[in-house]
Amino acid sequence: MNIENAGFMAGGGEMGERILSFDWSETAVGPIETWPQSLRTILSVILNSKFPMFLYWGPELICFYNDAFRPSFGIEGKHPRLLGKPGREFWAEAWHEVEPSITHVMAGGEAVWHEDQLIPIYRNGKIENVYWTYSFSPVHDESGTPGGVLVTSIESTQKVLTLTRLEETADELIFAIEATELATWDVNPHTNKLKGNRRLKEWFGLEAHEEVDLQKAVNIIAEQDRQRVIDAIQRAYQFSSGGQYDIEYTIINPLTKQQRYIRAKGRAWFNQNKVAYRFNGTLQDVTTRVLARKRLEESEIRFRSLIEQAPVAIALTRGREMVIETMNAPMLRNLGKENLEEVVGKTLLESMPELKDQPVLDIILGVLDTRKPFNGSEVPVSIKVGENLQQFYFNLAYTPFIEEGKVTAVIHVAVDVTELVNARKKVEENEQQVHDIIESSPFPIGVFFGKEMHIQFANKAIQNSWRKGPNVIGKRYRDVLPELENQTVFEQLNRVFETGIPFHSSNDPLYLLINGQRQTFYYNYSFTPLFNASGEVYGIINSGVDNTDLILAQQRVEKYAQELQESEQRFRLFVQASNDTLYRMSPDWQQMLKLEGRNFLAATDKPKTTWIDEYLPPEDQSRAFETIKEAIRTKGIFELEHRVLKADGTVGWTFSRAIPVLSQEGEIIEWFGAATDITQKKQAEQKLLRLAEELAAANKGLRSSSEQVQESNKMLTSSNQKLSFINADMDNFIYTASHDLRAPISNIEGLMNTILRNLTEESRQDPKIERLFGMVTDSIARFNRTINDLSEITKVQREGTSQEVAPVDLAHIVREIHLDLSAQIEKAAATFEIDMQQCIPLHFSAKNARSIIYNLISNAVKYRSAERPLLVQIHCYKQGEFLVLQVQDNGLGMDLSDENKIFAMFKRLHDHVEGSGVGLYIVKKIVENAGGKIEVESKVNEGSIFRVYFKQSANPLSKTEASENNE
Repeated sequence: MNIENAGFMAGGGEMGERILSFDWSETAVGPIETWPQSLRTILSVILNSKFPMFLYWGPELICFYNDAFRPSFGIEGKHPRLLGKPGREFWAEAWHEVEPSITHVMAGGEAVWHEDQLIPIYRNGKIENVYWTYSFSPVHDESGTPGGVLVTSIESTQKVLTLTRLEETADELIFAIEATELATWDVNPHTNKLKGNRRLKEWFGLEAHEEVDLQKAVNIIAEQDRQRVIDAIQRAYQFSSGGQYDIEYTIINPLTKQQRYIRAKGRAWFNQNKVAYRFNGTLQDVTTRVLARKRLEESEIRFRSLIEQAPVAIALTRGREMVIETMNAPMLRNLGKENLEEVVGKTLLESMPELKDQPVLDIILGVLDTRKPFNGSEVPVSIKVGENLQQFYFNLAYTPFIEEGKVTAVIHVAVDVTELVNARKKVEENEQQVHDIIESSPFPIGVFFGKEMHIQFANKAIQNSWRKGPNVIGKRYRDVLPELENQTVFEQLNRVFETGIPFHSSNDPLYLLINGQRQTFYYNYSFTPLFNASGEVYGIINSGVDNTDLILAQQRVEKYAQELQESEQRFRLFVQASNDTLYRMSPDWQQMLKLEGRNFLAATDKPKTTWIDEYLPPEDQSRAFETIKEAIRTKGIFELEHRVLKADGTVGWTFSRAIPVLSQEGEIIEWFGAATDITQKKQAEQKLLRLAEELAAANKGLRSSSEQVQESNKMLTSSNQKLSFINADMDNFIYTASHDLRAPISNIEGLMNTILRNLTEESRQDPKIERLFGMVTDSIARFNRTINDLSEITKVQREGTSQEVAPVDLAHIVREIHLDLSAQIEKAAATFEIDMQQCIPLHFSAKNARSIIYNLISNAVKYRSAERPLLVQIHCYKQGEFLVLQVQDNGLGMDLSDENKIFAMFKRLHDHVEGSGVGLYIVKKIVENAGGKIEVESKVNEGSIFRVYFKQSANPLSKTEASENNE
């Protein structure tokens, strides 16, 4: 639009152009060419000003504004719609605030000015609280009266908000100083005058004056810290120091004599000449922290003492270089070192160069990097002994030592299990020998399990002696031989099972039903208890020999021995009627401590060193000395028949028997014995010899049969000895596992509890102490779990095929385990596809079947992949003589380059999941013991397939029968 005489718009910017292009004819001010000079003049001033200006013109208060005012409208506001519109219409949200001032000015009043006035306006799509500093000034028209109101303004919102925040910050600072109980100081370096708050003067015992001399405050500092503080202040006054001041020291209040540890932190301020003109800061009472630090240092000393005194090998290395900080004597012995000075301050590799290229160093670095502890069972380590490397096995625990959120060191705990590993290997070899010996033995041997005495094993010889046929495995002993009900045999079995005491019977008559006919047999038989790792009886071995032919032969000659039996009976009655002489001896038999003669020997209540001459004839003394010497050497029983000087002065005969009383350390405390008067027995023997000669002729006919029996007994004795030796090895192994390992762990746990009780309450709550005790407690728990796993392995190895066999339904067990693991399955968001339609019932141990399935399903859930949802597929099918259970997953998978490692004991292919590495070993043992097998297919990061081949029974059961048995 070309408008003449619009030169007053020159330089008006965007708003000048908008005013020129606006159709003013529809407004109260009319077209531009009709505007009065006063309006033109003020608009020229407004449009060319860089200061925000706004104009209300005429009675309708038509709105004008310049480019500088434009940003006050925001992004989404009244611009440009406000131009040419009445103010009341477009400033409705703030009109009640500005109208009184506009009306005042338009009425001829003086100009109005406001500072930081809150006037809400609509902008940026919402009503905002905006603060303004502004003035309303009159603009006179040609008549000399106000024709409009000029608004000059600056938005001060940011300024007001900043001042508000500063006030709040100042309040917060004052509150923080009070809340944290800080003292403040301000020193003038030129005058050395000190200002401080109330708390500072309280601590220093100063008067409540405005200022005090700095030296007066310095004199209150403890003498041992005073010069150090003065030096620190002087350093802060030096420009090159940056003015920083941070120091801890002790003050002693001159009034109360209270000692207080404080930390001073502040800075010096410098002028342009680099001269300090102000020195201020805060003081913090750190008495509690300093005392706690001292207590912590004392606790660390006690902790190091605990390490030194612990019976288990413990060490602490620091940093990735594994610098040895401390270790106890057992760890020194493990390293083949004698003195702590040989290793402290050196790296682990410097102390043991042979560890290079062994996995131990990488394991320790892994603990430092991952912050996760490592626990390994039977870890092989080669250690230099003398000039040679020897293989040892250790249960290792490496625990990260965390200080201020960082892993700075590693705690090493090691238990030497070399002997245990070697013993286990020996037991594994012996187990096979036991099985072969029992199976091939010509003597009857059977194994019964449980309170009900289910027959788990019976070799051919015992089956022949029972004369009940071969189908006895899995049945109750009572059901196979019900005719023994009233013959005390079942009572004998129950007593052995309940007490753990073996029972032996010699030539006892038993009658059996053979083809419905009662027949009497004579057996030498034994019931020997089988103990688990907990010392509980879980089964009984029955061994014996059929002596029926021998007994019948002996019965035929009993009539010839009647006189001998009567003589023996008289002798037995005489012995029972007599009273034995009791005596006590010193550990080396040099002194007889006491002897109760019972009218047989001369009694004494006082120790005697001359007893040998007073009681034994010279011709028997040498033999007695030799027997005593051997008993002392073996710590065994002393037994000897010898002549004796009786109380009446005559020479008699005695049978003397003494046993050693041992201390807990196995040393002899004293001997306790009894001497039986066998003088009459010796006299009777002469008569018995004569009778024996008369019976010799009668026994001649029995000699042939006796020799055969003796040969059989020799074979039985040899086999029993072999079996005893093997059982002894197995018992020693179990004893080692349950005693030699549990005892030191229990000692450590007891020692830890004792130390914890002796700590002060404050020390027990110290995070570092609490963390260290937690680490050792976790290590102890992991050792106990390892021992329990080893016991479970031993139990499986010893049970073999002797578990109770009963009809089981695998489908039922799968459903139960799926329900038992529902929480873990839900957490893993796993999908299970189960197809057990072809799964028929089979004869198997329900407990073992559950163990197999539980291990396979729980492993599938534990070793899942984080890259995809877990899918587990379970189905069952028949294959030849086997019933196959297949468990397939899409988890982490395994490297099958060494398939034997998967089923090896204590071997784990994934260490990020908690486990002991015995599950698949136990599964394989159970399956193979039952005549089955297990196969695995697997690919890394694709998943695994396990197939368990259960050998089927010749007489399959219905699912109803199997389910009822599972119930």
